[in-house]
Amino acid sequence: MRGLFITLGLVAAVEAVLVLGALLGYPLFLVLGELGASLPFYKCTHYSGLALAFLAGLAWLMSRPGAAEGLLAGPWRQAGIHLVSGVFLGLLLLLSLEGLLMLAGARELVTAEDFAWSDLAVQAGKGLATGSAVGFLEEIIFRGVLLGILLRLLGVIPAAVLSSAIFSILHFLRPEPLWESSELLWYSGLELLWKAHVQTWLNFPMHSMTAALLFVLGLILALFRVRSGVLWPCIGLHLGLVLGLRVVHYCGYSVLGALPLWLYDPAMHPMGGVALGLILFFYIVLLLAPGRLERVVEKDARDAEWEQRDSPYIRR
Repeated sequence: MRGLFITLGLVAAVEAVLVLGALLGYPLFLVLGELGASLPFYKCTHYSGLALAFLAGLAWLMSRPGAAEGLLAGPWRQAGIHLVSGVFLGLLLLLSLEGLLMLAGARELVTAEDFAWSDLAVQAGKGLATGSAVGFLEEIIFRGVLLGILLRLLGVIPAAVLSSAIFSILHFLRPEPLWESSELLWYSGLELLWKAHVQTWLNFPMHSMTAALLFVLGLILALFRVRSGVLWPCIGLHLGLVLGLRVVHYCGYSVLGALPLWLYDPAMHPMGGVALGLILFFYIVLLLAPGRLERVVEKDARDAEWEQRDSPYIRR
């Protein structure tokens, strides 16, 4: 019963943030218009909600003694190891998936005429910038605040499952563009939010494989957060996945009909059963090999003569 009340309270809090973000999208759109900046209204509502959740999360972390302890702090060398390890694992996961799809004939490399190193560098730069921003914001919100609250209230396994479920569902609650002839009013963001809710639940059976994949990805990120005690490996993994997606999208193309849609959907690359199977295998490997990341960090901490014996950054 306690878990049910906690879940309902979290759902109410998430909905409140979404509603406020939808309402803030209208003034943000007007301000950007006055400044000469062009940003679609639906993106204004999305970004305002994300910014509001981020600021609310930071406020909660700062208001709770010890809540933010260790999440982003620690020696720079140790933080760098966490971050680079996460990026490496994210890239490894994406490149492994791309290799499996190519072996199955569902993906092909672009021709030499369509490839240019300068364009690849541009795409990689965009992926690096987007992955850094999105990874930092989303990990603060989901693994820093949401998972942190649930760990205190429910314990590790229920907290990881519930936070991962919310992480998966919210990725489908994205407002869609309005018709060009639509008149924008102060409540237009609420209309978009309502339509996003309706479309999410109506189309959920079609996207169940994607939802399952995002859920398992959330479990992996929660596992990194719990084992390491910091957010850097989560941010790194998020960054590596976004960067890897940019690279594989530029370097390859999908072959229609090569695999059933439940195994691989070219319209939603790289979602599908192949990706879900690989990420499940990745998660099982992480579960069967506990402590590896912690041992690397402990060795680095000893080499740096870090004397904080009871520090939250090292799991002993």
